[in-house]
Amino acid sequence: MQLTGLSVFLGQLSDRVTVAFLDAGRGVSKDGDIGDDVLGSIRSAQYQAIFSLAPMMMAINIFNAATLISLQFIVNRLTFGTVCWGLVVLAFALLTLSKTKQLSRHKVRSYASPRGPGAIVLSSTILATIWTYPVLFILPGGGVTEVAFIAAMTAGMITGGAFALYPIALATLSYFAIIFVAAVVGLSLSIVDPVLPFVAMMTAFFLVILWSSTRHTGLFLSEFKGKVEAVRQRDMISLLLGKFHENSGSWLWQSDKNLKLSAASQPLLRALGFSQNMSNLPDMAALFNMISAAASSAKYTDVFNALKDNPDEFKANYFELKLTAIDLLGRERILIIAGSRSKSEQGMTLGYHGYVKDITDEVKANARVQYLATHDAMTGLLNYTEFYRKCENLFGEKYQQDTILFIFVDSDNLKSINDNFGHAVGDKMIETVGERLFDIVGEDGLIGRKGGDEFLVCKGFDTIEQAQNFAKKTHALLCESLEFEGRIVPLTCSLGVSIWQGDRIDISTLELEADRALYQAKAGGKAGLEFYDADMGAELSKERQLAHDIKSALAGDELSLVFQPAVKVQTNQIAGAEALLRWNHPVFGYIRPDIIVRIAAQEACNFELALYVMQKAITAAMDWPDHAFVSVNVTASEMQDSRFAGHVLSLLQQTGFPFERLCIEITESEVLENTSSATENLRRLRQAGISIAVDDFGAGYSSLSYLHKYPSDCVKVDRSLVTDCHLRPNGQTILSAVNKMIKATGSRIIVEGVETNDELQVITAAGFTTVQGYIFYKPMVAKDISKLFNQMHQTRTDNCA
Repeated sequence: MQLTGLSVFLGQLSDRVTVAFLDAGRGVSKDGDIGDDVLGSIRSAQYQAIFSLAPMMMAINIFNAATLISLQFIVNRLTFGTVCWGLVVLAFALLTLSKTKQLSRHKVRSYASPRGPGAIVLSSTILATIWTYPVLFILPGGGVTEVAFIAAMTAGMITGGAFALYPIALATLSYFAIIFVAAVVGLSLSIVDPVLPFVAMMTAFFLVILWSSTRHTGLFLSEFKGKVEAVRQRDMISLLLGKFHENSGSWLWQSDKNLKLSAASQPLLRALGFSQNMSNLPDMAALFNMISAAASSAKYTDVFNALKDNPDEFKANYFELKLTAIDLLGRERILIIAGSRSKSEQGMTLGYHGYVKDITDEVKANARVQYLATHDAMTGLLNYTEFYRKCENLFGEKYQQDTILFIFVDSDNLKSINDNFGHAVGDKMIETVGERLFDIVGEDGLIGRKGGDEFLVCKGFDTIEQAQNFAKKTHALLCESLEFEGRIVPLTCSLGVSIWQGDRIDISTLELEADRALYQAKAGGKAGLEFYDADMGAELSKERQLAHDIKSALAGDELSLVFQPAVKVQTNQIAGAEALLRWNHPVFGYIRPDIIVRIAAQEACNFELALYVMQKAITAAMDWPDHAFVSVNVTASEMQDSRFAGHVLSLLQQTGFPFERLCIEITESEVLENTSSATENLRRLRQAGISIAVDDFGAGYSSLSYLHKYPSDCVKVDRSLVTDCHLRPNGQTILSAVNKMIKATGSRIIVEGVETNDELQVITAAGFTTVQGYIFYKPMVAKDISKLFNQMHQTRTDNCA
């Protein structure tokens, strides 16, 4: 999003430079300004001209980088940094070639937005910055050969850049400036002495290339503007020759010096709904009034007002304007009217002639494309990008109301509705949420669909109390059931709310606060409503700091593991142990494992965290007895990563740890999507002999269908079924049924969270043989569990003796 905004900004800046070139006499007509249509066509031509040369230029970039690296290798000065730089050049070139290939598959458009040239300006700036490396980091310490080679290469890069980028002046200037400044700095730091003559020569070379490039830019723009003018003249000539038919959407008009239409304008008038063969033809001002014409934008207001209000004083040699109108048949029309003044040899005005072109269908088609680009197709609400942009504009202006309400909406039961009623009902639920939000928010607020079943609302109020009441009313409306084909479908939504008053705040902060409140709302169950407050703010600040520290903690080995044994009840033998993640933060102290995992996912390092835990667990278990397994928790997102199985198998091969002693636990309270990656990972891991365990069975999507869908070797019964089971009349009955059902699948069973003797008695009576809990052992560090294994081994040895 930020890169898109930067590209648009640079594209608009490039437009100003382009217009400046044309205004300086390099191709603009003195009779009028450049229209949006002409500027859009110029952008398209600039874009196509540069991209046609992109493959060759990227190949040259790769060749130059490879040649420089080869030279560095020959002179024995190749460094790791230079190799990394070469890889960056290669990556940039391949990315550009890929983009060029994608664009080549699409039909060339005659109109382009500022984003296209802006992207080229941004790319040329990045490329120039990449090429500062040789002159800043290799040239200063290089020998004569390297200095000569880099100087020649830099000159070639500047010349090549001038050749490739000249259609977009801003891209050329940014590319030149960056490389030139870097070259001057590099020469100043090199072995060249005296350096002043070289800098002077380089400056002269730079100025010559710059002059030549800007001259070619002017010629390019002048030539293209001439083509546009030629097309316009061709249309006029075609009209005059009668090659345009009335149903083509273009008509001739002619008037006297006071802009009163003549008989030659009859086809135009008939097209606008006037009667056949009018005897009293209107002037331009009267025509505008009859068809309720108005300038389509402020750009055309002056010309429109002059034609409408002061036709006698209108003396422009050429004019063009875009109008909105309603013809006499009630049809909305969008028209382009162009005209030229006919003069006598003495300069007196004889009359005007020109053409009118109906662009209604074209404008409506473009509006439809724009609508689809900014709105969600299912609900008709703003998409996330457009919602974010409009919110930023809202906060960028002086807002009329003192209180801003931001709501983050998340439907609670989309998955269950899809599973139980079908995706058609799920789609209806999303549409219903969107409709209800639109009904209650109205047109003075903003509503957007972020994606899936998530929605965003932004609305202004006079007081905090009004905002709070509105949020509660919205929550109540979104938790009403819906009807679909005669069936009542339950619908609930959780809402996180942030309310802003006072100093300026950005939209990303409001969204983050509402997201934090939503997290709290969903933590309490379905249909939650939470308002962001100071406590959440402190927690959010804490998580921001943790997010900042998580990667350095991984790199610095600041995370640790503890191990909780699983015990065979009949023999008290330790069957294995589960690795549990710990982080003792220097500021916040003990951090819960679920928070660590969530923050790692937010910072896109959860995969690295999983491998980190895996490696530490395997290393610790290397000294355990051969029968003892070590289990490691893995989230659904990691199991759905196509790289996961390969990394795990590679780690086991490198350490020599027996595959059959590793158990991977997948938390059953998470939804493991049935993707090809997840299925393939599970297949490869089980095929290699690694055990797969379903963790927290009974706490989440607990059903035997889950076990059949993802075959497992072990099931760990969640402590929610164990806690106080001796106090429940049917506690043992339920546990016995669970035991029999799981055994029917052929899986081993471990019961978690056993803490008292009463619970243990019920567990054993229900038929379970392996348990994990405080009644036997609390989690312990690696050296303590190793000591425990050694003590047990010594005890057995003594008993045998």
